[in-house]
Amino acid sequence: MKNISQYLDTIQHAKEVLNNEGFNTSNLWQVEDVTQNYDCTDEQAQEVLKQALNSRYIVEKIFEEIDILCEEQKINKKE
Repeated sequence: MKNISQYLDTIQHAKEVLNNEGFNTSNLWQVEDVTQNYDCTDEQAQEVLKQALNSRYIVEKIFEEIDILCEEQKINKKE
């Protein structure tokens, strides 16, 4: 089993790989965010996170916020 330092290095490396491919990894959710409050398995928690983060409401709100922030930062929208 990896020690905590190796574990954290692995996570950091994975985030760097994703960042290099254009993904934003500044806000990641994990099963513990569900299991700390609900009596469920990790698999159930993973499914809850998947559904919550991909819900129509959340996706719409993220795109709305992107529009607001780009407007505030004077980033022009493509035609």
